Amino acid sequence: MHQFTEELTAFVNEARGSIAAEPNIDTYRFGSFPQALKRYDDGYLREGLAFIAANDDAVAQTAAAFADDESRALLKSVMAFRLVGPRHVRLPTNTPRYWQHYEDATAWRTGPSPRAMWPFEVSYYTGEFRGTPISIEGWLGSVVYSFLIEQYFFDRGGVSIAPEPGDYVIDAGGCLGDTALAFAAAVGAEGRVYSFEPMPNLRDVFIGNARRNPSLAERMELFDRAVFDASGNILNFADFGAGSRPQAGGPIQAQTVAIDDFVRDYGVPKVDFIKMDIEGSEREALRGAAQTIHRFKPKLAISAYHRPDDLLVLPALIKEIDPSYALFFEHYTIHAEESVIFAIAR
Repeated sequence: MHQFTEELTAFVNEARGSIAAEPNIDTYRFGSFPQALKRYDDGYLREGLAFIAANDDAVAQTAAAFADDESRALLKSVMAFRLVGPRHVRLPTNTPRYWQHYEDATAWRTGPSPRAMWPFEVSYYTGEFRGTPISIEGWLGSVVYSFLIEQYFFDRGGVSIAPEPGDYVIDAGGCLGDTALAFAAAVGAEGRVYSFEPMPNLRDVFIGNARRNPSLAERMELFDRAVFDASGNILNFADFGAGSRPQAGGPIQAQTVAIDDFVRDYGVPKVDFIKMDIEGSEREALRGAAQTIHRFKPKLAISAYHRPDDLLVLPALIKEIDPSYALFFEHYTIHAEESVIFAIAR
């Protein structure tokens, strides 16, 4: 067994014998009933440990792929949390600052929205992001993660992987438009943000939020395509709000687009930053962006929590596409979701 796998297994076994300090459940995400605890039984743990043992080489390769010790330490904590849950593991993200972000986001709230959109209450919010006024309709988490925690803006140990002034950004998974607004504020008047969102109800909110921020909307374009490994196919989607994903027989259809085809056909002159949060289709979308990644060496922010093996597959895939990339791992919640792999060419 490789050293990282041994350390992870020892960490999990030690955590099983301890109780994490409270508060350790995000009640905004899971409500008053601790749904976050339901899956973590002994059977689930045995299956998880068996999966790690069976994939010893891949787990070790993932750890080795990251460029700093902080990424590896965080990876160990997140993987352990995903095995034993909040009863036994308190993630390093669980700090007073994390909880303060929710209070600060609540102060942005100006009133309720008449719109009902699973899984959270929709409201109107007004605030400021990096000196730019922001007005949006969305979930409380839209404010917390896009504008306060700054989920897709990595800065650690002198390494910055984020949209910068003048950058051209691919925003795969536009959702309500909150990330696009944050990117538009960061890239400035000379930058562009190309967002892709296949779900009609989410696009409707996105369009409204663009209209609420006309100076930022000038830098944004929205496309009703599902980013994938090939263009022109039809995917069926089930409507699960922000968690909507392809599902056989789903009632909503969307046409696919590969980033390589979009960049070529739309005449995009450069790509500086690619963000993907597309509910488990990240690996297909990366394969469909391989030529763009080779050509432009964009900074990458790739969500890695939708499929059980994302943390094993996605780092290896990025390195396979272009070995020059240095990888970093970040996690933004006190639960199992919102892990992001950041990458920058060196």
